Amino acid sequence: MLKEINKIHKNLKYEKKKALTLLEVVISISIISLLIVPVLTMFFQSSKANKNSEDKQKAIYVAQKYTEKAKMDREIFIDNKTGMYKTEFTNKQDKEIPKNFKVEKTIKEEEEYKFKSSNNKKKIKDIMYDGKLKIKRVQNENKMEFYNSYSTVSLDSVNIKNNNIVEIVNEKHKIKVNLTDNKFKSLKTPIIIEKNSDNSKEKASNLIIYFENDTKCNLKVKAENKEEEELRLYFLQKPDFSSNYTVENKLGKVKTYNNIMVNNKKYKNNTRLYKVRVKVFDIDQNKVLEDIISYINVEE
Repeated sequence: MLKEINKIHKNLKYEKKKALTLLEVVISISIISLLIVPVLTMFFQSSKANKNSEDKQKAIYVAQKYTEKAKMDREIFIDNKTGMYKTEFTNKQDKEIPKNFKVEKTIKEEEEYKFKSSNNKKKIKDIMYDGKLKIKRVQNENKMEFYNSYSTVSLDSVNIKNNNIVEIVNEKHKIKVNLTDNKFKSLKTPIIIEKNSDNSKEKASNLIIYFENDTKCNLKVKAENKEEEELRLYFLQKPDFSSNYTVENKLGKVKTYNNIMVNNKKYKNNTRLYKVRVKVFDIDQNKVLEDIISYINVEE
Protein backbone atom coordinates (compact mmCIF):
# COMPACT_ATOMS: atom_id res chain seq x y z
CA MET A 1 0.00 0.00 0.00
CA LEU A 2 2.80 2.38 0.89
CA LYS A 3 4.52 1.62 -2.41
CA GLU A 4 1.37 2.47 -4.34
CA ILE A 5 1.03 5.80 -2.52
CA ASN A 6 4.65 6.72 -3.27
CA LYS A 7 4.14 5.85 -6.94
CA ILE A 8 1.06 8.08 -7.17
CA HIS A 9 2.94 10.88 -5.41
CA LYS A 10 5.80 10.65 -7.91
CA ASN A 11 3.37 10.78 -10.83
CA LEU A 12 1.68 13.89 -9.39
CA LYS A 13 5.07 15.54 -8.90
CA TYR A 14 6.02 14.75 -12.49
CA GLU A 15 2.74 16.17 -13.80
CA LYS A 16 3.24 19.32 -11.71
CA LYS A 17 6.74 19.81 -13.04
CA LYS A 18 5.54 19.28 -16.61
CA ALA A 19 2.76 21.89 -16.20
CA LEU A 20 5.24 24.45 -14.84
CA THR A 21 7.51 24.01 -17.87
CA LEU A 22 4.60 24.65 -20.26
CA LEU A 23 3.70 27.83 -18.37
CA GLU A 24 7.26 29.06 -18.73
CA VAL A 25 7.09 28.45 -22.47
CA VAL A 26 3.85 30.43 -22.75
CA ILE A 27 5.35 33.31 -20.75
CA SER A 28 8.49 33.29 -22.89
CA ILE A 29 6.47 33.41 -26.10
CA SER A 30 4.45 36.32 -24.72
CA ILE A 31 7.60 38.25 -23.83
CA ILE A 32 9.12 37.57 -27.25
CA SER A 33 5.89 38.75 -28.91
CA LEU A 34 5.98 41.96 -26.91
CA LEU A 35 9.55 42.58 -28.02
CA ILE A 36 9.08 41.62 -31.66
CA VAL A 37 6.21 44.07 -32.32
CA PRO A 38 8.15 47.28 -31.49
CA VAL A 39 11.30 45.92 -33.14
CA LEU A 40 9.41 45.21 -36.37
CA THR A 41 7.68 48.60 -36.11
CA MET A 42 11.04 50.34 -35.77
CA PHE A 43 12.38 48.35 -38.71
CA PHE A 44 9.50 49.31 -40.99
CA GLN A 45 9.63 52.96 -39.85
CA SER A 46 13.37 53.04 -40.50
CA SER A 47 12.88 51.51 -43.95
CA LYS A 48 10.17 54.08 -44.72
CA ALA A 49 12.37 56.95 -43.50
CA ASN A 50 15.26 55.72 -45.65
CA LYS A 51 13.01 55.51 -48.70
CA ASN A 52 11.61 59.00 -48.05
CA SER A 53 15.15 60.35 -47.72
CA GLU A 54 16.20 58.61 -50.93
CA ASP A 55 13.15 59.96 -52.78
CA LYS A 56 13.89 63.46 -51.48
CA GLN A 57 17.46 63.34 -52.81
CA LYS A 58 16.22 62.14 -56.20
CA ALA A 59 13.60 64.90 -56.27
CA ILE A 60 16.20 67.59 -55.45
CA TYR A 61 18.43 66.37 -58.29
CA VAL A 62 15.58 66.32 -60.82
CA ALA A 63 14.24 69.74 -59.73
CA GLN A 64 17.69 71.35 -59.95
CA LYS A 65 18.25 69.80 -63.38
CA TYR A 66 15.05 71.28 -64.82
CA THR A 67 15.61 74.63 -63.08
CA GLU A 68 19.08 74.97 -64.63
CA LYS A 69 17.76 73.84 -68.01
CA ALA A 70 15.07 76.55 -67.90
CA LYS A 71 17.73 79.18 -67.16
CA MET A 72 19.81 78.07 -70.14
CA ASP A 73 16.97 77.85 -72.67
CA ARG A 74 17.50 80.08 -75.68
CA GLU A 75 13.81 80.96 -76.01
CA ILE A 76 10.91 81.40 -73.60
CA PHE A 77 7.43 80.49 -74.80
CA ILE A 78 4.55 82.22 -73.03
CA ASP A 79 0.81 82.00 -73.63
CA ASN A 80 -0.24 85.58 -74.39
CA LYS A 81 -3.63 85.04 -72.74
CA THR A 82 -2.42 83.62 -69.44
CA GLY A 83 1.05 85.18 -69.32
CA MET A 84 2.54 81.83 -68.40
CA TYR A 85 3.73 78.50 -69.77
CA LYS A 86 3.23 75.19 -68.01
CA THR A 87 4.53 71.76 -68.98
CA GLU A 88 4.95 68.34 -67.37
CA PHE A 89 7.55 65.59 -67.69
CA THR A 90 7.57 61.95 -66.60
CA ASN A 91 9.79 58.93 -67.05
CA LYS A 92 8.38 58.54 -70.57
CA GLN A 93 10.07 61.77 -71.69
CA ASP A 94 13.16 61.57 -69.46
CA LYS A 95 14.58 58.30 -68.14
CA GLU A 96 16.38 60.16 -65.31
CA ILE A 97 12.98 60.86 -63.76
CA PRO A 98 11.95 57.96 -61.47
CA LYS A 99 8.85 56.11 -62.70
CA ASN A 100 6.70 57.27 -59.78
CA PHE A 101 7.75 60.94 -60.20
CA LYS A 102 6.29 63.79 -62.20
CA VAL A 103 7.94 67.16 -62.95
CA GLU A 104 5.83 70.30 -63.36
CA LYS A 105 7.59 73.38 -64.78
CA THR A 106 5.87 76.77 -64.83
CA ILE A 107 7.29 79.97 -66.34
CA LYS A 108 5.35 83.13 -65.57
CA GLU A 109 5.73 86.78 -66.53
CA GLU A 110 6.31 89.24 -63.72
CA GLU A 111 3.66 91.79 -64.69
CA GLU A 112 5.35 94.82 -63.15
CA TYR A 113 8.47 94.25 -65.29
CA LYS A 114 6.92 94.12 -68.74
CA PHE A 115 8.43 96.26 -71.49
CA LYS A 116 6.25 99.19 -72.51
CA SER A 117 6.32 98.04 -76.10
CA SER A 118 7.64 94.88 -77.72
CA ASN A 119 9.15 97.10 -80.44
CA ASN A 120 11.45 98.91 -78.02
CA LYS A 121 15.06 97.72 -78.08
CA LYS A 122 15.43 97.65 -74.32
CA LYS A 123 18.08 95.67 -72.50
CA ILE A 124 18.80 94.54 -68.97
CA LYS A 125 20.51 97.83 -68.19
CA ASP A 126 17.23 99.67 -68.89
CA ILE A 127 15.61 98.23 -65.78
CA MET A 128 15.01 101.14 -63.45
CA TYR A 129 17.13 100.78 -60.33
CA ASP A 130 18.53 103.12 -57.70
CA GLY A 131 21.82 101.44 -56.96
CA LYS A 132 23.95 98.39 -57.58
CA LEU A 133 26.36 96.35 -55.48
CA LYS A 134 28.73 94.34 -57.65
CA ILE A 135 30.62 91.48 -56.04
CA LYS A 136 33.53 89.87 -57.87
CA ARG A 137 36.65 87.85 -57.20
CA VAL A 138 39.90 89.56 -58.19
CA GLN A 139 43.30 87.93 -57.56
CA ASN A 140 41.95 85.55 -54.92
CA GLU A 141 40.17 88.35 -53.06
CA ASN A 142 36.48 89.22 -53.01
CA LYS A 143 35.67 92.83 -53.76
CA MET A 144 32.40 94.75 -53.51
CA GLU A 145 31.87 97.82 -55.69
CA PHE A 146 29.14 100.42 -55.21
CA TYR A 147 27.29 102.12 -58.08
CA ASN A 148 24.42 104.53 -58.43
CA SER A 149 22.00 104.24 -61.34
CA TYR A 150 23.45 106.96 -63.56
CA SER A 151 27.17 106.16 -63.51
CA THR A 152 29.31 103.28 -64.75
CA VAL A 153 32.14 104.37 -62.44
CA SER A 154 32.00 102.87 -58.96
CA LEU A 155 31.46 105.20 -56.03
CA ASP A 156 33.79 103.12 -53.89
CA SER A 157 34.97 99.57 -53.28
CA VAL A 158 35.98 97.38 -50.35
CA ASN A 159 37.43 93.90 -49.90
CA ILE A 160 35.04 91.47 -48.27
CA LYS A 161 35.49 88.11 -46.57
CA ASN A 162 33.39 85.09 -45.74
CA ASN A 163 30.37 85.82 -43.50
CA ASN A 164 30.69 89.59 -43.79
CA ILE A 165 27.42 91.42 -43.17
CA VAL A 166 25.89 93.88 -45.66
CA GLU A 167 23.53 96.29 -43.90
CA ILE A 168 21.14 98.05 -46.30
CA VAL A 169 19.00 100.95 -45.05
CA ASN A 170 16.39 102.52 -47.35
CA GLU A 171 15.68 106.18 -46.55
CA LYS A 172 13.81 108.99 -48.31
CA HIS A 173 16.33 110.08 -50.96
CA LYS A 174 19.11 107.59 -50.43
CA ILE A 175 20.10 104.01 -49.75
CA LYS A 176 22.79 103.58 -47.12
CA VAL A 177 25.07 100.52 -47.27
CA ASN A 178 27.30 99.52 -44.40
CA LEU A 179 29.67 96.53 -44.27
CA THR A 180 30.66 94.84 -41.02
CA ASP A 181 32.51 91.70 -40.02
CA ASN A 182 30.83 88.94 -38.01
CA LYS A 183 31.65 90.88 -34.82
CA PHE A 184 29.70 93.89 -36.18
CA LYS A 185 32.83 95.98 -36.64
CA SER A 186 32.47 98.35 -39.60
CA LEU A 187 34.83 97.65 -42.48
CA LYS A 188 34.31 101.08 -44.01
CA THR A 189 32.41 104.33 -43.61
CA PRO A 190 28.81 103.70 -44.78
CA ILE A 191 28.33 104.27 -48.53
CA ILE A 192 25.49 106.61 -49.54
CA ILE A 193 23.74 105.81 -52.84
CA GLU A 194 21.51 108.62 -54.07
CA LYS A 195 18.21 107.40 -55.49
CA ASN A 196 17.26 107.73 -59.13
CA SER A 197 14.74 110.58 -59.43
CA ASP A 198 13.47 109.08 -62.71
CA ASN A 199 12.47 105.97 -60.80
CA SER A 200 9.59 107.62 -58.94
CA LYS A 201 6.96 105.87 -61.09
CA GLU A 202 8.17 102.50 -59.85
CA LYS A 203 6.79 103.24 -56.37
CA ALA A 204 9.66 101.24 -54.95
CA SER A 205 13.36 101.50 -54.19
CA ASN A 206 15.32 99.01 -56.29
CA LEU A 207 18.80 97.73 -55.46
CA ILE A 208 20.70 95.20 -57.58
CA ILE A 209 23.18 92.85 -55.89
CA TYR A 210 25.20 91.28 -58.69
CA PHE A 211 27.59 88.35 -58.21
CA GLU A 212 29.78 88.81 -61.28
CA ASN A 213 31.71 85.55 -60.84
CA ASP A 214 32.19 82.74 -58.34
CA THR A 215 33.04 84.64 -55.16
CA LYS A 216 33.34 81.57 -52.94
CA CYS A 217 32.04 83.39 -49.88
CA ASN A 218 28.84 83.64 -47.88
CA LEU A 219 27.20 87.03 -47.43
CA LYS A 220 24.64 88.01 -44.82
CA VAL A 221 22.32 90.76 -46.02
CA LYS A 222 20.30 92.70 -43.45
CA ALA A 223 17.66 95.00 -44.97
CA GLU A 224 15.92 97.87 -43.21
CA ASN A 225 13.22 99.89 -44.98
CA LYS A 226 12.23 103.16 -43.32
CA GLU A 227 9.97 104.24 -46.19
CA GLU A 228 6.35 103.41 -47.05
CA GLU A 229 7.33 102.19 -50.52
CA GLU A 230 8.80 98.72 -51.05
CA LEU A 231 12.51 98.03 -50.97
CA ARG A 232 13.25 95.48 -53.68
CA LEU A 233 16.48 93.51 -53.72
CA TYR A 234 17.49 91.74 -56.94
CA PHE A 235 20.15 89.04 -56.60
CA LEU A 236 21.76 88.49 -60.00
CA GLN A 237 24.33 85.95 -61.11
CA LYS A 238 25.59 84.33 -64.29
CA PRO A 239 24.41 80.77 -65.08
CA ASP A 240 27.87 79.26 -64.69
CA PHE A 241 28.45 80.62 -61.18
CA SER A 242 26.83 80.12 -57.80
CA SER A 243 26.24 82.64 -55.04
CA ASN A 244 25.70 82.08 -51.33
CA TYR A 245 23.79 84.60 -49.26
CA THR A 246 21.06 84.97 -46.66
CA VAL A 247 18.62 87.87 -46.30
CA GLU A 248 17.16 89.15 -43.05
CA ASN A 249 14.32 91.69 -43.05
CA LYS A 250 14.94 93.92 -40.05
CA LEU A 251 12.25 96.53 -40.75
CA GLY A 252 9.52 97.47 -43.22
CA LYS A 253 8.43 96.13 -46.59
CA VAL A 254 11.29 94.26 -48.23
CA LYS A 255 10.88 92.04 -51.29
CA THR A 256 13.65 89.83 -52.66
CA TYR A 257 14.11 88.34 -56.13
CA ASN A 258 16.56 85.46 -55.88
CA ASN A 259 18.63 83.48 -58.39
CA ILE A 260 18.12 85.87 -61.31
CA MET A 261 20.25 84.61 -64.17
CA VAL A 262 22.05 87.26 -66.24
CA ASN A 263 22.39 85.83 -69.72
CA ASN A 264 24.07 87.33 -72.79
CA LYS A 265 21.80 85.41 -75.15
CA LYS A 266 19.27 87.33 -77.21
CA TYR A 267 15.59 86.97 -76.38
CA LYS A 268 12.46 88.30 -78.01
CA ASN A 269 9.94 88.61 -75.23
CA ASN A 270 7.75 91.26 -73.68
CA THR A 271 8.99 90.91 -70.12
CA ARG A 272 12.28 91.60 -68.38
CA LEU A 273 11.73 89.21 -65.49
CA TYR A 274 10.28 85.70 -65.50
CA LYS A 275 9.48 83.51 -62.53
CA VAL A 276 10.45 79.85 -62.99
CA ARG A 277 8.89 77.27 -60.69
CA VAL A 278 9.79 73.57 -60.80
CA LYS A 279 7.83 71.08 -58.71
CA VAL A 280 8.58 67.37 -58.37
CA PHE A 281 5.66 65.14 -57.35
CA ASP A 282 5.43 61.60 -56.02
CA ILE A 283 2.57 60.33 -58.19
CA ASP A 284 1.71 57.40 -55.90
CA GLN A 285 1.36 59.59 -52.81
CA ASN A 286 0.16 62.71 -54.68
CA LYS A 287 2.73 64.70 -52.69
CA VAL A 288 5.18 67.49 -53.60
CA LEU A 289 8.72 66.32 -52.84
CA GLU A 290 10.62 69.42 -54.02
CA ASP A 291 9.63 72.95 -55.04
CA ILE A 292 12.25 75.36 -56.45
CA ILE A 293 11.56 79.00 -57.44
CA SER A 294 14.03 81.09 -59.42
CA TYR A 295 13.97 84.06 -61.80
CA ILE A 296 15.30 84.74 -65.30
CA ASN A 297 16.29 88.26 -66.29
CA VAL A 298 16.17 88.64 -70.07
CA GLU A 299 16.85 91.09 -72.86
CA GLU A 300 14.25 92.01 -75.40
